[in-house]
Parts: sequence; C-alpha cells; structure tokens
Amino acid sequence: ETIVSQYSTVPRDDFQRGAIDVDWYHRVHKAVGKEGWKLIQESAKYLSDGMGYRRVKLYSAVLTGEIKLTETIKKITEKRDKDYVMALGLVPINKKKVEEDLVSRYNLLQIFLKESKQFGQQRQESEKNAVEIGLDNLSRNAGYEDSIRFSWAMEAKATQQIMEKATLVIDDTCLQLVVDDEGKADIIVTKGDKTLKSIPDKYKKNKEVEALKDSKTYLTKQYSRTRLSLEQAMLSQTLFTAAELAKILEHPVVKAMLSKLVLFNPETQASGF
Repeated sequence: ETIVSQYSTVPRDDFQRGAIDVDWYHRVHKAVGKEGWKLIQESAKYLSDGMGYRRVKLYSAVLTGEIKLTETIKKITEKRDKDYVMALGLVPINKKKVEEDLVSRYNLLQIFLKESKQFGQQRQESEKNAVEIGLDNLSRNAGYEDSIRFSWAMEAKATQQIMEKATLVIDDTCLQLVVDDEGKADIIVTKGDKTLKSIPDKYKKNKEVEALKDSKTYLTKQYSRTRLSLEQAMLSQTLFTAAELAKILEHPVVKAMLSKLVLFNPETQASGF
C-alpha cells in the first residue's frame, strides 16, 4: 500500500473494487510502449484471479480506444455487465462535446442504478458498487477531484439545460417549472391572473407539456440524489473551498439544501450557515 501511494492518490480499497488511476495508466503506457504494456498485461494473468485479469484487459482496451463508447453502452444496457459499468468512465471523452458526453454518461449510470432496485439485495449492492466505481473513474477522467464534485457539476449542467426551457406558454395558459425553497420541483399553471390547480386535460398530451413533466420528474429524482451526496460529503468530512461553494450554490436544488446546513472551517474553528 505504501509503495502504491507513491504513484497514485487513489485509495487501495478503491483499486480493489475496480477503480483506476487514468493519469498513472497513461504515464506507464507512454513509458513502456505498446509492446511493453502487452507484457505487463499478460503478467497480470499470474498476479490476480480470472476476474481481475479480465478487468485489466477490458480497461486497457477501453483506454486505448479499442473498445468504443457505443459497444460499452450496449454491454451496459443489454447485458448489465458490471465491468463495463465501471469502465464507462474510462472511454476517451469526446473533446468536441465534452459536457454533453459527460452528462450523457452520468445519466446512464443513474438510470442503471435506478433499474437495479428490481433485483435482490445482493445484486443491488454489487451493481451499486459498480456505479460508484464508474462515477469515480468518470470523474477522474474528466479531471475532477472526486465523484461528489463531479456529480454536482453534472447535475448543475442538466438543471441549467432544463431551466432554460422552464416556461411554456400555450394559448393563454402558462406553465412554469420552478424549484421551491426546499429544493423540490413543481409546475405552476396560470391562466391570466388565475392559478390553476393542475394542467388542463386538453394540454396533457402536448409533447412540450410532456417534456416539461419529464423535466419535473428528473428534478424530483435529482433532489433525492443531491440529498444522498450531501450526506456522503458530511460523513466523509469533504472539504470545499469558498470558490467551490459559490459555484455549487448556483445549483437551485443544492442551494436549497446547503443553505440549511451548518458549515465548519477546521482551520479557524468558525461555523455558521
């Protein structure tokens, strides 16, 4: 463990669970070359169990571009292959559409996690672990310090895209997607100066209305994910800079929750909202 820590900041336990240090991999691959890496990869066959060796080969193929994003996604959606879930974040990021690519992969992992609830407890745990490692690998590949910061960045981007289309006007009826002081989403419907209790039946099958309702559903699920990530941050005593907090507070759901928590500065011993 001491030797490994000289080369990587990734915790040993995370390596054992399936995480990978992308920068370390690229440094080694560049130093030993393609043939040298093949030799190291073959040696792994005798240093780990069958599952570990399979994972090494898969990760290497993904990082070098031999296995493409489309194939990785297919293995996840059709086969629910946990090794591919963990490898999703290792596929080279599309440099022309960085944010779109990252948000898309992040959402795929969240969908996979949600679908896991239909299975037994043991499988749920193993798939949850795969998603956690997948997020860790994706966040490191994207240059983030940890998966919590990465997740909030992805949620913020998705929320920004949603809120840009938060208001819909049909005839004399206005539908507006809002996030309240508690961080919960709702659709406010008004007709003239009157607030309606619900969306009029004649508009419910309208494609734009359905899209707005889908956005509300996304924000509702996001509320649950944000609450969980905040709890994880508190348990792990994650440190955030003032600049990071200012950026985080631009996210309406996170802002609603974070503004109610007591923040603590370990250096000055100061605390407050």
